Amino acid sequence: MSGQTVAAAIREALGLSAGAAGHEVLQRIRDLEEMKSRRGQTAKALVDRAIDGHRLWPSQRRWAEEYAIKDPEGFATYIGSAPLATPSAAEQLDEMARQRLADGLGYREALEAIAGERPDLVRRYEAERRRDDRMAVQFARTKGQ
Repeated sequence: MSGQTVAAAIREALGLSAGAAGHEVLQRIRDLEEMKSRRGQTAKALVDRAIDGHRLWPSQRRWAEEYAIKDPEGFATYIGSAPLATPSAAEQLDEMARQRLADGLGYREALEAIAGERPDLVRRYEAERRRDDRMAVQFARTKGQ
């Protein structure tokens, strides 16, 4: 392929006329890069809102940002119908403990503060642990047969 043919193919791919000047080609490339950057920023903001709204797990961020960049309307539809991604009591307690530790409390003090503030969450955590323990015992029994 000759240099002129390549240049013509580039101009055509960018939606420019065959006689477009070099500065027009460069400007179109800059415009496309800026548009791509804006789409990425918009996708990140959409995903942040979805995570904050408990419609996505943080671990889904990479996939969600790629989806939101490729198909913003499809992503919005998905998020609109997605069930709440409610963190377990253990995850919530862990996050609360991390915040308390970052504030300078010791581990024991952090747990005592959380238990005083959120006894409902502590009860839910204990119920989840009992359920998980029962499931583990049942699983072990079925594996032993």
